[in-house]
Formats: sequence, C-alpha cells, structure tokens
Amino acid sequence: MVRYMFVLVAVMTGVVSVKAQLYVDGVSVTVLAGTSVYLDQLDFQNQTNVSDGTIDNDGDIYVDGNWTNNATGGGQVFINADGTGTVHFTNTALQTIGGTETTTFENMTVNNTGVGLQLGNSITVLTSLTLTSGNINTTSTELLIINDNATSTAGSSSSFVDGPMKKIGNDAFTFPLGDGSIWARLGISAPTLASTEYTAQYFDASHPDLSVTGGLNNVSSIEYWTLDQAINDDDVQITLFWEDATRSAINAFTTDLRVARYNGVDWEDVGHSSITASDPGDVTSPVAPDYSPFTFGSLSTGSNPLPIELLYFTGKLQKEGVLLSWETASEKNNDYFELGHSIDAENFRTLSITRGQGTSEGNSKYDYLHTYPTAEINYYRLKQVDFDGTFTYSGIISVKVDAKEVPFSARVYPNPVVNGKFNLVGNLKSLEKSVDIRIINSFGQNVIFHRIQPDNLRFFREFDINLQSGVYFIELRQGEYKTVSRIIIY
Repeated sequence: MVRYMFVLVAVMTGVVSVKAQLYVDGVSVTVLAGTSVYLDQLDFQNQTNVSDGTIDNDGDIYVDGNWTNNATGGGQVFINADGTGTVHFTNTALQTIGGTETTTFENMTVNNTGVGLQLGNSITVLTSLTLTSGNINTTSTELLIINDNATSTAGSSSSFVDGPMKKIGNDAFTFPLGDGSIWARLGISAPTLASTEYTAQYFDASHPDLSVTGGLNNVSSIEYWTLDQAINDDDVQITLFWEDATRSAINAFTTDLRVARYNGVDWEDVGHSSITASDPGDVTSPVAPDYSPFTFGSLSTGSNPLPIELLYFTGKLQKEGVLLSWETASEKNNDYFELGHSIDAENFRTLSITRGQGTSEGNSKYDYLHTYPTAEINYYRLKQVDFDGTFTYSGIISVKVDAKEVPFSARVYPNPVVNGKFNLVGNLKSLEKSVDIRIINSFGQNVIFHRIQPDNLRFFREFDINLQSGVYFIELRQGEYKTVSRIIIY
C-alpha cells in the first residue's frame, strides 16, 4: 500500500488532490483557509503509533472514502477549532465514519448521492451540519451529537438522520430525522440550561400500543417519534412535522389535531399550542413536562382519522404454520390489507389480500395462516390501502421457526408460468442429503431432472425452461420426504 507520511508539518494550500490513502501518523497537517484537499475515492486514516496526529483545518477536506480515527490520547484529530474548517463527505457508495476513537468535526457536510454514511463510532459537530444528499445512519452506540450553539439544516427527503441523534445546549432546534425513505422532523423550543441533552429518533411504523386516554379519540398508526432528555426538569415545547399530509393521514388543520404522548400505558393529550396549517406543516404543543414517545393525536373520528386504529398485529407458531392475527378498533376508507412476508426484514412478498371494512367504528378482527414459513426468522408486516390508493405500513413483527417444526414443502411461483420462467421455493429437512427435482408431464414422463446438494434448509431455485404449453408436475424429493406441485405452462 502506498503511504504518505508528513514527517514534521505538512502545510496544504490551493487545491490538493491526494491519490493515495491519507495517513496522519503522529504528525501535524495544516489546511489553510481557502484551500481544498480532495481525497479522490480514497480513505482518511488517523493511524497513530506513538503520538496523536492532528489537523489544523481552516479550509475544506473532501472525503470520497471512509473516515477512520484510531488516534490515542483521547482521539483528538482537529486542533484550533475556530469554526472555519469543513469536512465534506462525497461519494455515490456507502461511506463509514469509525475507528477506535470518536471524531469531533468543526463543520460537516453530507453530499453522498448514494446511500449515505454509516457511523461506526459516535461523532460530534461543533459548529454546523449541512445535509445535502444522503442519510446519516446511526445507532444508540454510534450517535450523531450536535454540540451547544451548533446548528444543522433541517434535512430533506433525500438527506436526513436515520436513527437516534443528540442535541446538547439551550438552543431551539429542529432534528432532521427520518426512517428508511421517509423524512420526518421534530422540533423543540429553547431549553433553559446549556448542559441539557435531548436525544430523538423517528420511526416509520405504528407504535405497538395505540390505546388512548384523557380525551383523545385516536392516535397515528403510521409513525411516531421518541424524545428523551438527560435533565428531567428542563421542559420544552414539542413540534411534530408532517411532510405529506396525505401520507400522515391529516385532513383537518384545526385544534382537533394534537400532540400525543405515550405514558407507558396509554397515549395522552399533550395539547395544541399552534399549528402551521399547510402541507407540509406542523403542530406544536404547550410545554411538555414529560418525554418519549410522541405522535399525532385526534380528538374525534371526523377529523384526522389517521386512518385505522390498529390494536395489535401478532404472529404465533402453530402446528399448521404461523397464525397472523390483527384487530382494528375503527377504520376510515380502508379498502384492503396486504400481508407481506420476508426473510430479511427488507424484501417482502405478498402472502394475502384481505378486504377491509371501509369505514367502521367497531372492532374488526382478521386472521391468516402462513402454512409454509421458513426454517429461520420470518418477518411480517401489514400494508393498509385506502380506496384512493394511499397506503401505510404497520410495524414489522418476527416469528422464529426451528427447522424441525417446518414441514417438508415446496411452492412454485408464478403459477401459471409464462415464458418458461418460474421459481421453486420450499423447506428441506436436511443439509446432508441431496435433493432430486423432477418435472413430469401429464403422461407421467420425466422431462427434466436435477440433483443438487443444498446449502440451506430454505430451498430456492430459479428455472428458465423451454417446454410446450400444458399441465406439468414438479416433484421435490429428499430421502424419505417428497412433495409434488402442479403447474401450468403457457
């Protein structure tokens, strides 16, 4: 590997394009004001062996690769933090910010036109965060922290913080939050103390408990936010934003719309201080004395129906398969439910379509038996679709199925088969025995035979065959186990 080492002090001026990995290894690097340093598709590494490597950055550092801070002695990288230096993350592929130590940036810009940034360690922004393109993906242990007096742009549908983030200080602040592909801000008024810490996160899912109290009729089954503070007596007003009123199922910009808080047992009315009656818009509460989870609430069914009240969505393993059950307390213009199944919690296929009740004030129960679960963790979610085509998703639930509890089975899709292309998916009983696949015509003749050695109890194989139109049978056999599926080829 080519390695650049600046033995004493490296002073960078003008436009510098680095064509090898940039190591700061126990030395000092100075980037003067008006200077731009480009790491073209390369990484930054603070790879200290003896003493800290440091950067005095008064210019701009553009990073196309990953950022790794392995410094010792507290992990300091930047010195003379006067607020003038900016690090830009620019790429079309995922970039990571990590290492054994945290990094404190003066100014930070995210302009990743691909999937964005993944934090492998916590980072702190001292002066400003600019979100242009690409998300910052965080966790509870790899946290984005905005320091006291630091600012951030509010984000956009193409750039936000996906996961928790923290704001320190006594500044009014709008958290640029989101989840998956959904951008959803949360705002707070100015706290009293400069040491107050607020941590917030947005969830594009229904909260597990939608029961209400204290005058609320219903709360959103679409989304919610968490907001927690380190000091319990420094209270603020809460502002919840909707970026798309149709998606958030808000149809009346009136005092009927409330900020609701979950108290651990029920959702309660926090109140309505002001509203921005537009789309996008927002609703603000009075000072909230308690914290965590918040969402939109409604005082009546006629306004902001939000649009179904899902009481529960559960999955239970039974002898015949996984029984999926859900119940609504009310429905508004509910056309149907689409039940989805996944083995990775990201890519879902449709198991069933169940008609809804349209508009209903009473409880409605639904069940579906998934007879061919996989021998692993099965993920399920509900997609609720209104008559006008708008839709929302429930939270994702999971059911773990042991291999010994899964029947030997196979399924063909699509069926009927067009152009000879189809998939064979099923559950096997062993990895030690080979699997025989036969395609048999209506005369009982074998027309195709395959023998494979499986590497997973979840069996999957794609076919692209050239057979005459007609009825065929696919036999899947492994030792003493056999199953036959009927297919029609056009």
